[in-house]
Amino acid sequence: MEGTIFIKGREESPDHITIIAAIEIDPDDWGGVAFYIPEHWSVSNVTSSYPDHKPPANAADYIATWTTESNPLSQWNAWIEIGRDRSYTPTGGGSGTVVLELVRDPDRSGNQPKSSELGIEVGSREAAGRKEMGTDTITISVPLE
Repeated sequence: MEGTIFIKGREESPDHITIIAAIEIDPDDWGGVAFYIPEHWSVSNVTSSYPDHKPPANAADYIATWTTESNPLSQWNAWIEIGRDRSYTPTGGGSGTVVLELVRDPDRSGNQPKSSELGIEVGSREAAGRKEMGTDTITISVPLE
């Protein structure tokens, strides 16, 4: 996965984040790609061409969006999974472009942090009989001022 993050809005108070990412998933992978959205932000739109170069398919069949209920113990407000199979079945892989649009949660506008952490994980493996998703992870600090 490789991509770019665009931050929009007033300099002291951004209210929109757009993430554009090119993804490529191995045919034997079941872990796909997951984006973890920080608190104070909500997913307003997800657009995906994954999987490109395959027979016509509904891209939405390859995307799952999850949200958390107000939970002060979770740093993530939502997460988006692309090309992930929770039954640990290889997905057949492919490539595509993903566009994620996030908006600042208006109910939390008073305490906007100076930065937010965006989590990304990819891949899967089986080790010692145990199946794991998200074998490679990164956390990206997104400056908000």
